Amino acid sequence: MELERTANTGNGAGHRVLWTRRNALIHPQGFSFIAEDSTLTGGTKNEALSASWTDLQKADNWRMDGTVEELPFRFLITNL
Repeated sequence: MELERTANTGNGAGHRVLWTRRNALIHPQGFSFIAEDSTLTGGTKNEALSASWTDLQKADNWRMDGTVEELPFRFLITNL
């Protein structure tokens, strides 16, 4: 999130605009994320345990739970 302020609008009072950018993570059916907790980011009392983008991109952190014939696709390329 980012806060933008313009001083020269609003009859001299200015405006504040809150910008947000959202990324979506698509988790394909038929795969499981199997990374060890000790390799993930966070896990402290003030920070939730979560996977980083690097963790999500590593093939070793994923397991295919079905056969090749059961899964309609195995690769998803996005423009993130």
